[in-house]
Amino acid sequence: MKLHLRAPWRLLAVVLIFALSVMATLWRREVAPDLFTDEILYARAGVRVAGEGALVWDRGEPIYVHPPLYFLAEGAFFRIAGAAGAPLYAAGDIFALVYHARILNALLAGTTAVLLYFLGRHLRNSSLGLLLAALFLLDPFGLRTNRRAMLETMAALLALLSMVLFLARAASPRRSSWPWAVGAGLLLGGALLVKELTITSIPALLLFGGWQARRAVPRRSSGRWSLPHMVPSLLVVSVAGLTYGLYPLWILGSAGWQDFIQVKWLSLQRLVGLVQISGWNRPGVSLVDFLLQRLAAYGSSYTLLGLGGVATAYLLWRHRDSQVSRLLVSWSLILYPFFGFVALLGSGNDQFFYFLLLPAIVLTGYAAVTLGDELRPQRWRTAWQATAGAFLVLLLAYNAVQWWTTYGAGVDNAYHRLSTYVQQQLPQVEVLNATGDALKFQYFFPDRLISAAGTPAEARAVGVITFALAPKDVELRYGRITPELAEWIVANGQLLTSAAGDSYGPIYLYHVDADVPAGATPPTPSDLESARPRQRRFGPATGGFVSGLLVGLVLWSIVLGAFAAALWVWSFRSPGPGADATPDPVAGANGGRS
Repeated sequence: MKLHLRAPWRLLAVVLIFALSVMATLWRREVAPDLFTDEILYARAGVRVAGEGALVWDRGEPIYVHPPLYFLAEGAFFRIAGAAGAPLYAAGDIFALVYHARILNALLAGTTAVLLYFLGRHLRNSSLGLLLAALFLLDPFGLRTNRRAMLETMAALLALLSMVLFLARAASPRRSSWPWAVGAGLLLGGALLVKELTITSIPALLLFGGWQARRAVPRRSSGRWSLPHMVPSLLVVSVAGLTYGLYPLWILGSAGWQDFIQVKWLSLQRLVGLVQISGWNRPGVSLVDFLLQRLAAYGSSYTLLGLGGVATAYLLWRHRDSQVSRLLVSWSLILYPFFGFVALLGSGNDQFFYFLLLPAIVLTGYAAVTLGDELRPQRWRTAWQATAGAFLVLLLAYNAVQWWTTYGAGVDNAYHRLSTYVQQQLPQVEVLNATGDALKFQYFFPDRLISAAGTPAEARAVGVITFALAPKDVELRYGRITPELAEWIVANGQLLTSAAGDSYGPIYLYHVDADVPAGATPPTPSDLESARPRQRRFGPATGGFVSGLLVGLVLWSIVLGAFAAALWVWSFRSPGPGADATPDPVAGANGGRS
């Protein structure tokens, strides 16, 4: 009877993990977190894909800053599930649209939790799978990322799925594993087509392949490499690169390659810190203060990131003979230095670290159970299990409390409340000056002129008297608003209303009739152009039509599928010298399986 019940119980576990993750991500999505500018732009891009078949911003120009796959998936989701009544050439109810788009990311987050469960089962057993899923389910940083309609959830899922498939089926140099390497390459190429930051998986796979090739050679054969051990990694990387290559080829065919290169070059400059627009290292912004302010909210996430580094050192020291450990360590040795550089010197947007969180969870869970299994004598193992169990209970309890206070009972929709007040209380002809990013205000208030004055002189020059003010925007230098303007507003303005939430803190609405302080520097013509009141303009697509790209992706998948099938047949008909290469000598030991 026990054997008959095993499969239903596992199916029940999968269903529960998926359902709990989706519920934790969807629950009160209209209340928290507040809308983020990128969510607005991405949701509108999905609407344009669904309604117009073009990957464009709302003004009609093609999107070059990000690859197309997330927007294609979002457009398909809108076609299937509706787009919350969003018009094609107008903002509509942007809040309802973004709340609708968040459903897709919740489903992706649920799939990620299930994948972590299966990975834990493959590495060890169902207990490790449940541990990995539990660490992911209520992690506060992971939840905040997954509860927004952004790219990271889908990109990290595809990258993790590629690594899992590679580890489970393709890492060994047997010919029968090569078709699985093709599949892993397709998935990694898909991750690159969502967000190019997943390129970090490529040097990790190459490092692992080189490690495998060097280790397979006898120690006395100094300087030699066993090339068959490099084949799986090279195959994955090659397929991933060629899959991503469909994207620039599509751009080249649309005659937009010059703008594409300029945008990608700017993105690279931002990543390495040569251009600072939105990162933690913008002038006047302190990374230390930024992290300390978020310590209470994301303390357990910081802890997991730190433990992932400790787990890397432990596995490198004690278990580098395990194929599993070598792959996880290779991934970590690329990710931690890369994201350390991004945080300290580059343009470190905090959502990037979602790509480090998932490997950190796997590293921490796998290293913890491996250490528990190898401890001797029994009393040491018992002490470790008690300590780790108590730590896990405290961590999960902390995460549960954070989830409840932030999403279960908290209210973080300040912009929605501000929008309602402005629409009901202010005359339609009255110009509103934005705080932070003026672009999102043009969607919050689609029928109102929005200005972006940064100083009192600019405000008076463009004739604005009503101001939104978020101290966080001033502190972190978001948008054009300056401390000078903020001080002038508070000193001379009449407070009309305010709203507060975890995402942006308090947001105030002021009415100011005071004159500009004497001696203020007059604005330049370029400043006045930036501050000038305007509404969001919409236009038909001027390029970026996705029909050709979709055909290319389908044909490419068919070709690779046929190639993988041919490899599979060939592996059995022609065993050859490398077909049954010696597997990892410790495969299965310490929880590692080839």
